[in-house]
Amino acid sequence: MPNHSGPNRSRAHRIAWILVASTSVLWVFAVYLAYYTVHKPLTMPTVLAIADRVADLTVWAALLFIATALGHRLLGRLNYHSAVEELALAAGSGLGFVSLVVLGLGLVGGLHRWVFYLVALAACVVLLPDLKATIQLLQALKRPDLQSTPDRLLVGYLLVVLCLAALACLTPPVAWDSQVYHLTGPRLFIEQGKITGEMDIPYLGFPSLLEMLFLAGMALKSDIVAKLVHFAYAVLTIGLLYSFAARHLQAKMPWLASAIYLSAPSIVLVSTWAYVDLGLAFYTFAAFYAFITWTQLRDNRWLALTGILSGFALGVKYTAVVTPFVLGLLVIWESRKGTAIGTLRKLLLFGLSTMAVACPWYLKNWALMGNPIYPFFFAGRYWDPFRAWWYGRWGTGLLNEPLRLLVAPWEMTVMGVEGKAGYEASIGPVLLACLPLLLFGLLWKNGRQRTSSIVTYSAALCGAHYLLWLYGVAQSDLLRQTRLLFPIFPLLAVLANIAIERLSIFDVKGFSLQRFVLMALAIALCLNALTFLVSFGVDSPLQYLFGLETRDQFLQRRLGDYYVALSHINEELPHSARVLFLWEPRSYYCQKECWPDAILDRFKHLTYRYGDAPGIAEHLRAEGISHVLFHKAGFEQILATQFDPILPEDREILSTLQEEYWEPLIYVSESYVIYRVR
Repeated sequence: MPNHSGPNRSRAHRIAWILVASTSVLWVFAVYLAYYTVHKPLTMPTVLAIADRVADLTVWAALLFIATALGHRLLGRLNYHSAVEELALAAGSGLGFVSLVVLGLGLVGGLHRWVFYLVALAACVVLLPDLKATIQLLQALKRPDLQSTPDRLLVGYLLVVLCLAALACLTPPVAWDSQVYHLTGPRLFIEQGKITGEMDIPYLGFPSLLEMLFLAGMALKSDIVAKLVHFAYAVLTIGLLYSFAARHLQAKMPWLASAIYLSAPSIVLVSTWAYVDLGLAFYTFAAFYAFITWTQLRDNRWLALTGILSGFALGVKYTAVVTPFVLGLLVIWESRKGTAIGTLRKLLLFGLSTMAVACPWYLKNWALMGNPIYPFFFAGRYWDPFRAWWYGRWGTGLLNEPLRLLVAPWEMTVMGVEGKAGYEASIGPVLLACLPLLLFGLLWKNGRQRTSSIVTYSAALCGAHYLLWLYGVAQSDLLRQTRLLFPIFPLLAVLANIAIERLSIFDVKGFSLQRFVLMALAIALCLNALTFLVSFGVDSPLQYLFGLETRDQFLQRRLGDYYVALSHINEELPHSARVLFLWEPRSYYCQKECWPDAILDRFKHLTYRYGDAPGIAEHLRAEGISHVLFHKAGFEQILATQFDPILPEDREILSTLQEEYWEPLIYVSESYVIYRVR
């Protein structure tokens, strides 16, 4: 008789195993499902917030990707030194050309979201080969070779700072000038569907290369993309500084200039705002980079690129006129050994390249505002002699204190504090500590040798910018801002890098001056990193990033009574309300028709034009003003500082308006009052 106990036992074992395994799996699933139903690891607001930030980053990356491909197409095959160099120059140039495309769309009334997505899709089709080339460049990027301790420290500092800055960019904009005009103009243009000159905000007449990029980011997704665009220029400048040190300086520490550049705390802070300063810094340095490359290769394509990048700088700020002027003189100097015709051809190539990309901004101003360099020098829309005097405030500078002009670098470094009156920026001790050492390195045992062209030319460009800034500081206290010098900070970082590299000639047995300076730099960088980490924790952007705080809650926490006042205007005033702001220049978050006090001259200009309270009241009624937002705290601060000439008769006129012509509706703490115009 056959024995079936073996197969039966095997079958029973398999059945038992299936029962145990399935029961265990089901049990684990049941426990986990029950637990995480009650203890949700991610709430729906958190999921939506993370998804929204990912969408912001995706749109920003796509915009940069398309811009880089466009730059790659238009620049052609230059003699690049590295993938980093090519990516930085192609991306920066491409962003400049994208800005011109947005300007064109705005002038013909094409500022609609569907238009931007359609143009982006068409660009992807047309630029497909260049998009593939950009991907190949990204794949060609090499991991940094960090063999020495200084290199590891420098790169570690850059990574920490840039990561913190990138996270800070993912919150709603609260920086002052962003709310005054950098984002306000693009928002108003998007609402109208076109670029116009209908807004009485003088700053909107400035060249607006970066504002057009902000507009593109806002049209495609949100104002957070606009902040990321400005941050991108900081990253591109870091890449270009590294490339410059590797290509033109043959530096032993190629990351040194990049770290020195970001050793200025205000540079890092501004990189998280929707401002234009770091865009101008990039184009100024990139133009210098292309010029130095041209002097070495004598390839006129690099000279044309120098002109294009100088033109983009002119598309950011009027003060950038120094860059093409100085570089033009240097082109003449570099061509001095050739024929006059050859020199003229080179100068024409440089000048025409500059004007080709700069002129659209000035022609736009001429057409819309009646002044190509609005609001300066000539008359224009909404402009008159009183406003010209008020805006410039000539005679309030340091001309009567010449000693302070001489020690301005010391004052701006030691006394300058970000957000406080004076130089209004914290730039750290590194530049002031290192730059004078360059002179020692140049003269020691090298007195008969000619100074290198890089040092000479960068010093010439920095010196010209500094002298223009110093002239402004001497004339007007309103221009005593270190931020106006940010465009030359990459060049100063290069000079500081050269200074530190050359300090090795002073090394003796038992003491290395170069190592001492590097240790001092390391201390500054470590303290900076600690300060940034503390500030990041205090501001707590993570609450917003992970959906623990709504946009309104974040803005109210950061903007206080101002945002409360705007919330009242947005929610409680009728849709047809037209609100006049007094002593409040910010209007970005106002959802009604708001007339901001952009240069804090609104009331004085009214008294200048209409004389008394009845005349002002009649004018406001004729303009359809229904409400007034009075920044009481701001007005009292103006009176306390006594910088703006608010006279007793002006205060009497204001009191008459408040008592007889305006009816108070809402008081926001002691800061703001919202009036209804009777």
